Amino acid sequence: ALLCLCAEDVPESYISRPILLSSVLMLLMVVGLNSIGAIPSVLMSRGSNFVRNSMGFAHPNNFGQLLFIAYSASIFELKGKSGLVGILCFVIAFFVADSKTSAAGIFVMALYSDISFRSRRSKPYGSLFSFLPLFLAIVSIALPIMWSHGANKWLVQLDNLMTNRIFYSAYYFENYPLTVFGNDLTAIVSLPSATGGYLIQTRVMLDNAYCRLLIQYGLIPFTAFVAFYCVAINKARISAHVTFIGLVLYSLIGFVECGMLYPACNFFMLMALPTFSDKGPCQSGVPSKDVLEMAK
Repeated sequence: ALLCLCAEDVPESYISRPILLSSVLMLLMVVGLNSIGAIPSVLMSRGSNFVRNSMGFAHPNNFGQLLFIAYSASIFELKGKSGLVGILCFVIAFFVADSKTSAAGIFVMALYSDISFRSRRSKPYGSLFSFLPLFLAIVSIALPIMWSHGANKWLVQLDNLMTNRIFYSAYYFENYPLTVFGNDLTAIVSLPSATGGYLIQTRVMLDNAYCRLLIQYGLIPFTAFVAFYCVAINKARISAHVTFIGLVLYSLIGFVECGMLYPACNFFMLMALPTFSDKGPCQSGVPSKDVLEMAK
């Protein structure tokens, strides 16, 4: 609430620039140290002929996610002229990290941002996206419940396509009851594999953001977060178009990844806060005298 109040009339670049700088430096540092052997790569096979390289990160998806964050932050500096940068980031995310989620996010962000900076008029149909997080939350919960009551053929195919995300969501729903403020998952040391033939040495394998929010953090945080996110999308639709598409993209990414929940990844939540005030974000890029005085 305090950040929302203080963010009134603050330009979006005040948030995007430090995020862009830190994420680019992190990419260069980790990939550079990996290239000289100081940080090892994590190799993961996909299919029989392709091996994913994490380039020094703990997982190839972490590499792709940070690339998506860096590109998203660059949108506000390039002002709709991010086509070549977008193509480069898309190629790296798709062919090097093999992170299809990040690659798809970069593609949509590049396309929409270019259109948005050319025409800033609010689109009436955009109001439908305000209910997207609620719809995805309902679907995310309904699928593992259906799985627990007997998975049919199409549900098994969907689970295979989503690399067993429905199976593991159902596992947590069956073993951890819903509570007001969530469950402590720190005691977990292993999980059954999707085939049931062996154990996986890991603490949490719950990649759906909506299911993780509900199981690990509880009913009250789940309800508050989904409500906030729906309102944020609706307000950003009117006054902050790039923030709007960023929030929408992360609500979709939340169906398969957890980055949606954390401002360190989904910095669009911070950018949405000024839209809750009467003035909204500073569209001109020039802060008011009051903001400059506070900065001094």
